[in-house]
Amino acid sequence: MTNVPLTLRAATLATTIATGAAGQGPAPLDAPLSDVLPALNQQSSWAQNSRDQASHPDKRQRGVYPVGNGRVFAYAGLGQRANTLQAITGPHYQTDASVAPRGHFGEITLELLQAGKVVRLELQKIRRVRGANFVITEDATTDDLVLRTTTFAPPGQEHLVRVIDVHNGTGAAVSKLSVRVVADGVVVEHGRGLAESYP
Repeated sequence: MTNVPLTLRAATLATTIATGAAGQGPAPLDAPLSDVLPALNQQSSWAQNSRDQASHPDKRQRGVYPVGNGRVFAYAGLGQRANTLQAITGPHYQTDASVAPRGHFGEITLELLQAGKVVRLELQKIRRVRGANFVITEDATTDDLVLRTTTFAPPGQEHLVRVIDVHNGTGAAVSKLSVRVVADGVVVEHGRGLAESYP
């Protein structure tokens, strides 16, 4: 596993998980993203709420939330956190092995840190946006500090896009927050994004 620290600026961070040729880095977006794009608030009936089960979530109690476009693919729902993406695959779906549960790039999980220590995000939510290929996840504390992701695969592109939004609903000031990316394999900073090469 590789840990890559990312610093939060104005409680909003955008990052791209590049599975094909790296393009321009992501641009910061206004937060929360659902205020900028109200259609993201239209939840389909495909949703799950659960509690953190550490590194061994009960997969019998969870669902799979795929995102892809015919070139790249990943799914959320069965990992340690709501935001964990697994079986990250691209820039095509075919892998060298006929059975490849890891996909090309394995999995990636985001952790919220405060002063360098992992924040316990006990509440987990995952949902799909009605009529669109967007997966929204929330990992939150019981007092409403929320790590939210919006993940999608732009049509015809060879990458997944993930927008990360940290929301402080605690009613108290929170400082020294950062997000850490925990990924299979070796991930390197590439411009303003992250990249991993498939062997």
